[in-house]
This record gives sequence, C-alpha cells and structure tokens, in this order.
Amino acid sequence: MASLNPGSRAMPSPVMEKPIRWVLGLAQKKFQGILGGTDMLAQHGTGPQVNQQALAGTNVDAKIEKARNAIAAGRESERDAAVRKLGYLKSVKKLGFKPEDYVLTKVPVMPPMFRPVSLISNDMPLINDANYHYKELFEANKNFKSIQGELGHEASGLERLSTYNAFKVVTGLGDPISQKSRDKNVKDVLQLVFGSSPKFGTLQRKLISTTGR
Repeated sequence: MASLNPGSRAMPSPVMEKPIRWVLGLAQKKFQGILGGTDMLAQHGTGPQVNQQALAGTNVDAKIEKARNAIAAGRESERDAAVRKLGYLKSVKKLGFKPEDYVLTKVPVMPPMFRPVSLISNDMPLINDANYHYKELFEANKNFKSIQGELGHEASGLERLSTYNAFKVVTGLGDPISQKSRDKNVKDVLQLVFGSSPKFGTLQRKLISTTGR
C-alpha cells in the first residue's frame, strides 16, 4: 500500500464512487466539485474529508426506508436512482460494512510481477504500462502535497482532484491524466490485467505459468 495524501485526509475509493454518490445524492459534477473545492456539501463544507463525514453520519436504516418510499411513490424520475441506492444500502447492511469505510488513505499497489520492467537487446528498458499510471499518481500526489504545504487546503483543490483522477486510473476506472500517456496509447490497468480476452490477460498468464510448473 502507498500513502495517498498527507495527514488524515482520505480520498473516496474510485471503485465505490457511484455508491458514494448515490447515498449522498450527488451528481458526478457535484462530486468532483466537492473534491476540487469548488462546491460545498451542505453542513459539511468542501474537500474529500466531507464525503467521509457525510457518509459517517448516514443512518442506513432511515436511508433504506426513504429509498423504498421513493420506489413506492412511482415517480419514474426518482425510481431508478432509488432502486440503485436501495441495492447498495442493503448490501452495506448485509455485509456489516459502514458507508464511511469506502474512503481510503492508501492506494493498493499491483505486485511488481504484474507490471515488470525488463531490458531488451539494446539495453533499452521495456516498461509495463501500469508503471506509467503509478508514476503519474505519484507525481500528482507529490504536487498536491507541495501545493497544500505551501498554500494550504483551500488553494490546492485542483491538485487534489488531479490526484483523485490519477487514483481512478490505477484502479482501471479512468483514462490517463497526461497527454503524453494518451499519445503513447498507454493501456489502462484493466486491459493490462485481463487483456483483449481472459486467455491473454496478465492474470491468466501468471496463473497458467504457476500451475504448469
């Protein structure tokens, strides 16, 4: 695990972004604005920590009842969102999780065997694309820490949002944040792991090579 950002401030897990937005009733633009410091979450303020605070204050049973009422009311504009919210909340309760558990202070890092760096015949490095994604996250987070340290929490919103977007990339849920990586057609993490078909993915190759010994 690698440290995500300084102090105790936590970032939403990109994997759980949609459930977090459903529970808090946030459109994606609003969610991004809160992370970037340009929007406020009522009674909590702005920044990634407010998502955690709002989630911690969630009464799951009350939210489930409210979602059921919205579904029963039959208003089509609200029903689909209520169904998704209800499904998530029931899963949270069944598994014994808490909504605030879906924010992280550390980034899970793919083992080196799945993102190798090797040398080809002319001593040029052959770098697995996943390493470029981690490099961009490291640089974005370093920049965020520097700006926050110099100018404070309120002035570092764009850098904080950039760190979150880079975090999304290493989970396979976002596009590379740098134009250089896009120009190089760096593959996304899920494509690297699973390949064009399960048979050609990194995970499958490693499993086959292990079990075949």
